[in-house]
Amino acid sequence: MDALNVLNAFFDSMSLSGLYKCKSVLEEKIKHAKTEHKSEVKRANISDYVQMHNNFIPTGKVNGILFSAVQAEVESFNLFSKSGSKTVAKWLSTGNEPYSWTSSSGKKFVNTASDISKCPAIFELMEKINSELHVKMNSCLVTCFKDGTSGIRLHCDDEEEIDQDSPICVFTIGEERKVEFLSAYQSASETPLLSITPKEGSLYLMNPGCQGLFRHRVPSMKTSSGVRYSLSFRRKVSPEPPTTTTNLKLASPVKSLMSKLNKSCRSDHIAFAKGSPSLQNVGTPQPSSMSSPHQQIQQPSTKRKTTTVLFGTSITSRINSNTVSSKGHPFINVSRSGATMETISDMVQDFYDTNPASSDVEKVILSFGTNDIARERHGVYNPKSFSEQQLCSRAHNGVRKFRQDAADIVKKVKSLFPGVSVIIQCVLPMQNRYWYTTTNVLAFNSMLMDIARSYNCYYMDCFDRFLSRDKQDFNKGLYYDWLHLNKWGLNLLCKSLKYVIGTNSNMFGPIIKL
Repeated sequence: MDALNVLNAFFDSMSLSGLYKCKSVLEEKIKHAKTEHKSEVKRANISDYVQMHNNFIPTGKVNGILFSAVQAEVESFNLFSKSGSKTVAKWLSTGNEPYSWTSSSGKKFVNTASDISKCPAIFELMEKINSELHVKMNSCLVTCFKDGTSGIRLHCDDEEEIDQDSPICVFTIGEERKVEFLSAYQSASETPLLSITPKEGSLYLMNPGCQGLFRHRVPSMKTSSGVRYSLSFRRKVSPEPPTTTTNLKLASPVKSLMSKLNKSCRSDHIAFAKGSPSLQNVGTPQPSSMSSPHQQIQQPSTKRKTTTVLFGTSITSRINSNTVSSKGHPFINVSRSGATMETISDMVQDFYDTNPASSDVEKVILSFGTNDIARERHGVYNPKSFSEQQLCSRAHNGVRKFRQDAADIVKKVKSLFPGVSVIIQCVLPMQNRYWYTTTNVLAFNSMLMDIARSYNCYYMDCFDRFLSRDKQDFNKGLYYDWLHLNKWGLNLLCKSLKYVIGTNSNMFGPIIKL
């Protein structure tokens, strides 16, 4: 006998006065769950739940073979001719169960399933998503927006038949259209928390928990005249009831029991709106959609990590944490004058071993290399005997010996702080006191950029900000000597750091050009 039958049998055995008492207790718990859920929504950061992947597959004529095949299959559904001014959808799945949802007016819509394996291009795209993002999508809802008059109202995809422990992955074909996200308690007239405009060939993810905390919509746009298709890949779950109570969702049982209690007690009817977030918290410590994530998409914990730590040299040692930190984004500066890469590696380990904030690290900014390369001459003592090309070649060859040390620092950071975003700052321009200075800096920065690509980090490129107007030399007005920044130079660097600290990593590209 499952849990719902047990509860039904229990309430059937109770007297009217006992049912009144249970009704009062349940109402109080639901009220408490609503309060807790509102608090959870208030604390949630929308950028933690929406992830963009621009150019997920190529769309050009040369490399866009898969894209063209997917587009041809989508157009073969003839959704455009059926759409009129409304959106029309087609449900593709590996199983034969239909997909249904209820409109704001209470009308139920049912889309019968078509075999997705009979659409080889769309199936291949789904397999690519599963492979690269380590998810298990098995269905796709293809939606056609005929033009700017077509849109989708504010809603959340919280149907029980969709696995709320998996993300929803939306692929775009055709016209660019805005997708807006609001919190679960915002009205439709309020300003969205986030607005994105996915380009053709891009993929955006709504991570687990998003549907319980936020709602989204595709507003109509009179300026848009082209057709847009969205391919919303989802994980459809079996309609069979759970056999254990471990992952039992109590939303439906509570709704059923409250309806029964209301009828038995002849009291005022308590209306539960579809998808009411309060019901998802009853009887569980947190919403079922907030459980364990898949391998790459990290599910935010109740206490989101927020601290950024900078490991640097004398270039960054005078940066005041109050200058770059902001509300909700604390900043810790761990810089030491004269620090080499070996010193930086020890500083990372010491911080992890001794600082209580090490468990709250969200981002690590690495600013190193100045003290290592400033003295590197590559064995050339008479530069006039070499051409400019030969000097540059020697510079690149010379900095190679630093590559392993730099890579080891990155690997140590990722090992000590799992899930952290690593931002590698470029070495800033220096006065060309010696012939080898400029070539070394450029070669070292090229190496850092390559390491960032190789180890899935971000490269913070603010080099041009510190050059003169003609880009031929460093800006002397930003330095008080040939190497160190004055107050104006520090202020400029702080602006770059503040942007990196306050912006969610999902919004960065591999190279953060400032």
